[in-house]
Amino acid sequence: MKIVFFGTSCAVPTAENSSTSLCIEHDNVYILIDSVGHPLQSLFKAKVPALSFSAVILTHFHPDHVSGFPPLLQALDLLGRKKELVIVSNDFTRDKVLKLLDLLKMQPGLLGFPLRFEDVFSSSELEISLKPGHHSIPTSMVLIKNNLSRILYTSDTHYSRDVSEAASGCSVLIHEATCPHSKIGRFGKDGHSSSLQAGITASESGVSTLFLCHVCTHLFSDSASITEEAKKAFNGRIIFPDVYKWYQI
Repeated sequence: MKIVFFGTSCAVPTAENSSTSLCIEHDNVYILIDSVGHPLQSLFKAKVPALSFSAVILTHFHPDHVSGFPPLLQALDLLGRKKELVIVSNDFTRDKVLKLLDLLKMQPGLLGFPLRFEDVFSSSELEISLKPGHHSIPTSMVLIKNNLSRILYTSDTHYSRDVSEAASGCSVLIHEATCPHSKIGRFGKDGHSSSLQAGITASESGVSTLFLCHVCTHLFSDSASITEEAKKAFNGRIIFPDVYKWYQI
């Protein structure tokens, strides 16, 4: 299994780094997780086949996670995609997304390819399911499994033992690290975690590798401090990923 990040920032991007979204690949099955900026541009940069990727996971209905979804559908339609696209989300997110598409006159029946909304995704060797997250609106963590690996992506969440329990048995945890722990009072109330809390969760869950994302880099003193804080609680491998670099899991 491989993973590539299209962005690792929080809702405040930088000139070089968009809000967090990513793509999983296994056995030529590509899954996009969240949809921001113009996802098609990100797919092109990462050399993901835009007309044949299989599914989009939408974790929750906040602009920095779903704003790129309508432009993605529009561009795929214009490119002549025919293959069905599976959309995986919780019920709240699905209902909001359908209302957004209706507002934009982009109802699924008007597209040149079918959309199918589900709460799970499975192929011959890949299984993706959702677990309830802890955020300011209904949100989903994403559990990804194949015959060799298990990955949990938290999306936006405040610290909870529920997260480490969900990641138990995983080798990789992809965890938000919105702020330094010194600022968690403000951000924790909005449903976010510090880099230190990401490290604590990784340690509690027993994973070997921690990816940090959804980072408000302007809140940290420098880039090194993002991972240094997590290291105070976690002795495993910690990665603040480069965008558009594929990582082997």
